[in-house]
Amino acid sequence: MLSDKLKLLSLLILLPHTFYAHSHFYTAHQYPFGTRYERKGLLTIDAFGGHGNTTKGKDGDGKSVNVLGIYGNHKMHQIGKNVENQNLSAISQDVLDTLWRHTPTTEDQNYATLAFTGKCCYSGGAISVGLNLTDEFFIGSTIPFYKIEIKTPTFVDLTAEVDRDAEWNQFFALFDTILADSNLSRQGHSIKGIGDVSVFAGWTRSTDTLDNLDYLDATLKVGALLGTAAAKDQDYAFSVAPGYDKHKGVFLGFDMAFGFASYYSFGFHLQETFLFKRSSLQRIQSALGQNGFIKLAKTHVSKTMGNLYEVGGHFKIEYGAAVLYTGYTYSHKGNDSLVAKNNALYPGSVINQDSMLKDWSMHVVHVGAEFDFANSQERRIHPKFGIGYNHVVRARRAFENHTVTGSVGFSITSDF
Repeated sequence: MLSDKLKLLSLLILLPHTFYAHSHFYTAHQYPFGTRYERKGLLTIDAFGGHGNTTKGKDGDGKSVNVLGIYGNHKMHQIGKNVENQNLSAISQDVLDTLWRHTPTTEDQNYATLAFTGKCCYSGGAISVGLNLTDEFFIGSTIPFYKIEIKTPTFVDLTAEVDRDAEWNQFFALFDTILADSNLSRQGHSIKGIGDVSVFAGWTRSTDTLDNLDYLDATLKVGALLGTAAAKDQDYAFSVAPGYDKHKGVFLGFDMAFGFASYYSFGFHLQETFLFKRSSLQRIQSALGQNGFIKLAKTHVSKTMGNLYEVGGHFKIEYGAAVLYTGYTYSHKGNDSLVAKNNALYPGSVINQDSMLKDWSMHVVHVGAEFDFANSQERRIHPKFGIGYNHVVRARRAFENHTVTGSVGFSITSDF
């Protein structure tokens, strides 16, 4: 028998769905449409997950590329410049020094350049818990989980046949040996675990006494990212940080929705996330003639991450429990910056030219349908299920990951 103190227990088990966590460059993101209910004692437990894979991405100019080309092609000419504290063999060191000191006779921009291709597979989701302490004030936490795989990285040499001189041919023949001497792998990589857990508190308010509107709801939320997701594995060139690379942060979000003409509603969402500085041992771009995922130099740096903001809107048509919706989300993360402990060898004017530190953005359109009985006060059990589609319409330095989503779940209330 359910306790009289329990106003509402919601358990949503969602099939492949978009994610309640913060946006990342590797997956399309849809914020949860709507605002929180104003009801004291309301306890909600939501669980959902999704899966997707892609070989497509967008580079810094918004052009379609492979997912391993979102930062441009991989320039190897000066990859060995200013590499310190590495256990390179004498021959590997000699080959690297010979290549970066060499001035090619060609003006070909693709000299000593590799183009990598691969595939990203993502599975993940989150469990979110919220509790209304009063009608208006609530607290909660979101626990994401994930598995990210970068599969089958392969490359081709973009250097023109006539420009493949002795210095480049020697490096190319020993490429894997040089990487192994630097304890760096160019193979595929898989990582799974708990993502960046967040905790939050908020305020929500609803009114239905307006003359020209059916209702007006607003929710304000402030929270913290705890930095619990794993860091990027610095010894795998194509490792992807599943969260924000152990950086902690705070976020502020605001949602508003209003209904009109009995069947229609419109809402919008704003959120800003501020990520804190963190020191770590990291692979860096050690010379201006480098670019891409593959870096040999590893040193202690202080990293400041760019802020992340999200803005979006949605429109719903509601008839009883049936809902049709369309929405839009824009996510943007600013540039990161590094300060090396050995600033004399690795000045900011060099290491911060790394294209992997530059900003990324994503525009996503959402459409879908659902049946939601949560608003029915005559029911003890409130089922909810739906289907949706998210389409990346534009992006920069991001994966082009369209997703089809589905959901099914229920809620239970003891008192209505």
